[in-house]
Amino acid sequence: MGNYKHKSKTELIEIINSLNETITVLNKRLQKFAEPGKFGFFDWDLITNDIYLSPGIYIIYGLVDNVLNATEFINKFVHPDDINFVNKNLTDAIKGVKNYNINHRIIRTDGKILWLNNRVELIKDINGKPIKLLGTIQEITDRIKMQEDVFKSESIYRIRADNTFDWKYLIDPEGDYKHYQDITEVITPKYELKIQNEEYEALYKEYKSINEDLIIAKKKAEENEKLFKDILNTVPDPLSVTDIKTKKYIYINKGFEKITGYTEKEIIGKTVTEINIWKNYSDRELFVKQLKKNGFIQNFESEFKMKNGSILSGLISANVIYIQDVQNLLIITRDISKIKKTQNELIISENKFRTIVHYSHAGICLINENSELTYVNKQFCQITGYTENELINKNFVFLLDGKSKALVKKRYLQRQGGENVKPNYEISVLCKNKKIKRIEMHSGIIKKADGTIQTISQLLDITERKKAESELEKYREHLETIVKERTEKLESINQELIEANKDLGNFNELFINREFRIKELRNRVKELEEKL
Repeated sequence: MGNYKHKSKTELIEIINSLNETITVLNKRLQKFAEPGKFGFFDWDLITNDIYLSPGIYIIYGLVDNVLNATEFINKFVHPDDINFVNKNLTDAIKGVKNYNINHRIIRTDGKILWLNNRVELIKDINGKPIKLLGTIQEITDRIKMQEDVFKSESIYRIRADNTFDWKYLIDPEGDYKHYQDITEVITPKYELKIQNEEYEALYKEYKSINEDLIIAKKKAEENEKLFKDILNTVPDPLSVTDIKTKKYIYINKGFEKITGYTEKEIIGKTVTEINIWKNYSDRELFVKQLKKNGFIQNFESEFKMKNGSILSGLISANVIYIQDVQNLLIITRDISKIKKTQNELIISENKFRTIVHYSHAGICLINENSELTYVNKQFCQITGYTENELINKNFVFLLDGKSKALVKKRYLQRQGGENVKPNYEISVLCKNKKIKRIEMHSGIIKKADGTIQTISQLLDITERKKAESELEKYREHLETIVKERTEKLESINQELIEANKDLGNFNELFINREFRIKELRNRVKELEEKL
């Protein structure tokens, strides 16, 4: 798989979970269409000896209570005559000596004896240690009985044939026996020949009945095979089955045809090497190596060449299955091309975001639901004086003074509760050098995929601005004092001017009156002079 260092790998995990859900649905469909009480599967933990049984096994064994211990389960229900045979084959399977595919008997809880076909697949850990057995159980009592009946009838036929004279016969279109060689009547009395023919006719009818049962069984098997293929064709992901020994494709689903562009005719019977859809052959070598080591593969990432030359990014899950006792490889590939493209775009976008945030002039941090710092940028460290390692996972409030702690806690609880909180406010931060900085804080919330809420905060150092504002305030007050003093002085001067203007007015009035008097006197003198 790819090495993802970014959060977006969560989406890849969701895709992996989605693939597992698809496989689970497929198993449920197969279980649904299996004959009730005839088929089941189990999961045996070799480390704890715990075992999980599907509902079908409970029906086969007639179980009511839960079964947890594998060894007790085997010893309790396997037929005493078969217990050593079963245990020996299990031991060989766990050791890896041979595959486990056997028929044996069990005794149900109601005392009824049944025949079962039991197949097991061994799962190992990365060190090659056996850790689990995954298996299926199919009730085959009717099939065993049919085989015994066929064997019995064949034995009767052989006995009759061995003790019958050399006579010949024909069967007409209606299925009746007709005499063919007259010499038979000479060798064998007529009544004996009649008895032999009747017995042989009964034997023929028995064979015919068995043959009809086999035809029905074959038809049912073909119907089940068709149903199985129909189910696999509902899976949208490319699915293929290859013969492990010959490496030839024996089956592909419609999803394989649709996505790769290859038709069933072009694929079936061809080897993996002939088709060669792997973009990097080294990936295929690693795939084969892991498959040989573990016996299965889950979510192996690689790139594949489509028929039209395009490249598909996919996750492969593979497992070994048996078809008519032949080992085959079942492969399901999930197309993640669009996800990879989106993921790459998100990575580019995230890198841009990280670069912008990291070199921002504002301090930026992420705070989780426990008030712990989960991310701080470079400027945040410069503001507080602490390194990133000293801040991550620390409670944010250790940076605040008393009043700021109360304010931040109140706003945090309101924000977590979904209230509409004013996004910006001022706080005091206690720096590493014991100095206090005044900070303007802007906060918002981010909802994560799991429903938890994170707070993203932006811190602006406004200490110098606050100092400047304080100095400006002081200077403003000083100016106001000067203005007040000047105003008072101007008002005093103005009053003095008013008084002076008043005196000047009086003087002007007096002066004007005197001028009028002088003018009158001059006019009087002039009049007197004229009279004289």
